[in-house]
Amino acid sequence: MIRHSMLVTGGLVATAVLLQGCFDSSSGPSDNLTTDEEGIQNVLFEEQADLADPDVRFYDDASSDAENVAIATNWWRRELLSLDKTVDIHVENPDEGPSIAEVVVNADATGILHLFVCEDSTRTEYQKEFADTAVRSMLFEKNRPIDRPHRGWQVQALSGVLIRSENTTREIQSVRLQAGDVDVTIDDVESLVPVEEITRLPRGQEVAITVTTGDATDGVFLHLRHLGRRLELTNNGDGTYSGTFFTNGRRGPRHLVVDVLSNGTLYDDVAPYDNVAWGIPYALIGDDES
Repeated sequence: MIRHSMLVTGGLVATAVLLQGCFDSSSGPSDNLTTDEEGIQNVLFEEQADLADPDVRFYDDASSDAENVAIATNWWRRELLSLDKTVDIHVENPDEGPSIAEVVVNADATGILHLFVCEDSTRTEYQKEFADTAVRSMLFEKNRPIDRPHRGWQVQALSGVLIRSENTTREIQSVRLQAGDVDVTIDDVESLVPVEEITRLPRGQEVAITVTTGDATDGVFLHLRHLGRRLELTNNGDGTYSGTFFTNGRRGPRHLVVDVLSNGTLYDDVAPYDNVAWGIPYALIGDDES
């Protein structure tokens, strides 16, 4: 067995492509990939970034302002200052086929949480530093010749993305998605799921989402990064939160993120930043025509 660790710094921006059949990595450039590790990283951060990259949360633009704060009592935005990714690759049977690679990707994000409070037509801004760590596990199989794209490596299974602040007290117990004939509940974001079993959602339909945290004081938000949106879910008063979103966009893999912030994080200027989030992979299926 061979284990490699490598650091990908500077918030690498991935160029994602539409994957044939949603998850097929049989096409794509393989020039200049000379090691298995390079082939796996190419899948992670380039060819299948929509599926594999742990950087799934929506961050606000650093220059954005609270223009809509006048219509709300409280408003917040998260400004990203740094994002560093560490990849740990553990290859079984490197000289014999088929080889298996266990891959763990960590992403350390730091930045500033901007809190805006309006009272008597006066806007006050508070700031809190945040440091979140995201982790995702994946299983790769090398089942094709090394002259094929990615040196023959393909994703076989992956977990969701667990994001949390240090010493967080928040938890997510489950996330339920309902759309048409689809009714799925995720209660363990860290478990490996075979690629072919990732949740499929039909395009152009409304999806109902219900999040259970067990704490009726949480602030719970839904991130749809591919649409550049963050939505607040409705507090049902019993530790559950609900809302809806539409599955617009092209076919293929992507993520939704359930983001839970403590009441103190959002409404107490001296309380520490306290956060947990789940990045849940799914795929849109159906015709690309709207």
